[in-house]
Amino acid sequence: MLAAALRTGDDYIAIGADEEELGSQIEEAIYQEIRNTDMKYKNRVRSRMSNLKDAKNPNLRKNVLCGNISPDLFARMTAEEMASDELKEMRKNLTKEAIREHQMAKTGGTQTDLFTCGKCKEKNCTYTQRFYSLKVAPKVKATPAPAGAPVHPQDLEFTKLPNGLVIASLENYAPASRIGLFIKAGSRYEDSNNLGTSHLLRLASSLTTKGASSFKITRGIEAVGGKLSVTSTRENMAYTVECLRDDIEILMEFLLNVTTAPEFRRWEVAALQSQLRIDKAVALQNPQARNVTSTRENMAYTVECLRDDIEILMEFLLNVTTAPEFRRWEVAALQSQLRIDKAVALQNPQAHIIENLHAAAYRNALANSLYCPDYRIGKVTPDELHHYVQNHFTSARMALVGLGVSHPVLKQVAERFLNMRGGLGLSGAKARYRGGEIREQNGDSLVHAAFVAESAATGSAEANAFSVLQHVLGAGPHVKRGSNATSSLYQAVAKGMHQPFDVSAFNASYSDSGLFGIYTISQAAAAGDVIKAAYNQVKAIAQGNLSSTDVQAAKNKLKAGYLMSVESSEGFLDEIGSQALVAGSYVPPPTVLQQIDSVTDADVINAAKKFVSGQKSMATSGNLGHTPFVDEL
Repeated sequence: MLAAALRTGDDYIAIGADEEELGSQIEEAIYQEIRNTDMKYKNRVRSRMSNLKDAKNPNLRKNVLCGNISPDLFARMTAEEMASDELKEMRKNLTKEAIREHQMAKTGGTQTDLFTCGKCKEKNCTYTQRFYSLKVAPKVKATPAPAGAPVHPQDLEFTKLPNGLVIASLENYAPASRIGLFIKAGSRYEDSNNLGTSHLLRLASSLTTKGASSFKITRGIEAVGGKLSVTSTRENMAYTVECLRDDIEILMEFLLNVTTAPEFRRWEVAALQSQLRIDKAVALQNPQARNVTSTRENMAYTVECLRDDIEILMEFLLNVTTAPEFRRWEVAALQSQLRIDKAVALQNPQAHIIENLHAAAYRNALANSLYCPDYRIGKVTPDELHHYVQNHFTSARMALVGLGVSHPVLKQVAERFLNMRGGLGLSGAKARYRGGEIREQNGDSLVHAAFVAESAATGSAEANAFSVLQHVLGAGPHVKRGSNATSSLYQAVAKGMHQPFDVSAFNASYSDSGLFGIYTISQAAAAGDVIKAAYNQVKAIAQGNLSSTDVQAAKNKLKAGYLMSVESSEGFLDEIGSQALVAGSYVPPPTVLQQIDSVTDADVINAAKKFVSGQKSMATSGNLGHTPFVDEL
C-alpha cells in the first residue's frame, strides 16, 4: 500500500526510485518503533499513505523518492512536519497573529486588527497587556462574611420497613455522599452446586440490567464523577455508590437496577469468567487494592460521588442490585477474568493460607472460598446467577446505609425502588466447626503457618475477650515494615530464635462462629520452634500469667484501632452496614468502648483456655520438612 502511494503521479519513474523497496523500508521503520501491528501501527501507515497521495503536497512524495527524507525519518514525522509549504506558512501566520495563546503584549503596545477599539470604534489599534498580579495589592478593610445558618450535628437515624429492609443514615453535611446496600449473600450461602457464584457477582456489577445497559451504567456514573463498587465477605455483599450529594438520586437508580433487576445475559457472563482468575490473583496479592471486595458472609455495593450527584448514582446502584440481566455474552466475557484473578491471588501466601485455613476448619458455609474453584471457572451460567440473586437479594436480607444524605430522602428511595422480592430468602446453613489440617508442600524457603481453634461469634462478650487477647499477644505491627518487637508473642519466640521470623495473633469473627490462633512466618528449618514457642506463650496466659497492666494496655490498643477504623466514611459505612445485617440495629462507638472496658482479666484468661483446650485447625505452606503436624502440637 505504501508502494502504491509512492507511485502516485509517476514521479518515481522520472526519479528512478525503487518504490517497492522504499515502501518496505518505511513499513519496517514504523514496525520497529511501535513493535506491534495494532491500531496504532495501522493508523501510522494510513497517515503516511494519505500524505504521500496528497495532490496539494507533491514535494513530500518527491523528497521521499529522492532520498532527501529517509524512510526512518518519514516513519516518525508528525502531521505538522509532513504538511505542505503553503500550509506551514499559513500556520506560521496564524500563530504570529494569535493574541491569547501565542502573542504577548509589548511594553509600548502591540498593533492588531483582531478586535474593535471601544473609543474610536476602529479595528486598527494598539493594546497593552498588564499583569496586575505582579503588583502589590493595596490594603483594604476586611469585610466579615455573612453568618450562615447554624449546622447542628445529626444523630444516626435507623428505620426498619415492614418488608424487613433496614435503613440507616447520618446527615454529616459533607459535599459528597456515600450510600451502601448491604446484602446477606456472601460465599457462605453457596452450596456444592453453585460454588464461585458470589465471586462472579462481584465482577458483574456493570453488566446489563432491565433498566440500563452496561454502557449506560458505566457512562452515567462517570458523567457525574461518581463511583460504584462491590465488596463481599463470607457473609455479606455490599453495593456502594459515592457522588456529589445533589446527584445521589441518579446513582440510586443505577444501584437499584444492578441489585434488583440484573439480566445476566449469557455472553456477558461468559466474558466475565476470565476475570475471575485476575480478580482472585490481584485480591490475594493485595487485599486492599480493590474496591470490589467480598467476604464469606456479606457483599457490599457502594457508590461514591459529590452529594449533588447522589440521585444519579443511586439510579445506577439500584439498577445493578435489583435489575441485572446477566446476558450470556456479558457473563461469558467475565469468565476469563476468573482464571487470571485466581492465579494472581495465589501469589500472596498469607491470603492463600487464610483460604486453606477456613477450608480445613469448617465442614460447610464458612469453608467456601471467596474465589471461584478452578473446575467452576467457565461453567457459572446466567441461570445460576439469577437463581442466586432471587434467593438471597431479598428485602429482609438487605440494609441500605447512607452518609451525607437525609434520612427522609433515603427512606423515600428505598420505599420506591426496593419494594421487590420480600421474605427471608434461603436460610444459610449454620457453620459447623470440625478441625482439620491442610499442608501445601511447595518448597518455598519461608514457611507460613496458621494454627487456630474455634472462638466466638461477633457481637458477643466472649468475642470481645478474644479481641483483647489478640492485642495482649500482639495483633501485628502498626508501623510500616515494623517488627512488632514489643508484643508478648514476638518476645517469647525471640528468646530462643536467632533467625528472622514474624508472629502475630489471628482473630476472625462471624455471625455464628469465629477463629482465633497464631500466624507465623519463619525459615523452613526453624518453623517448628517458632510455632511451638508462640503456642507456649498462649498456654502461659491460659495458666494465669497475665497482669492487669497488660490487659489495660491491650484494651487501649483495641479501642484506638476501632476508633481509627470508623474515622473514615468508608469504614463507618461498613461498620453500620455489618451491624444492621447481623443484629438489625446499631451500637454507637461510645457503647462499643464501654463493652471493651467491661472485659475482665478473667475473661481474657478464659479465652486463652478455650483456645488451648479447643479442637485445632492448621494451614501451612512452604518447605514443610521441619513443620509439625497439628496433632503434634
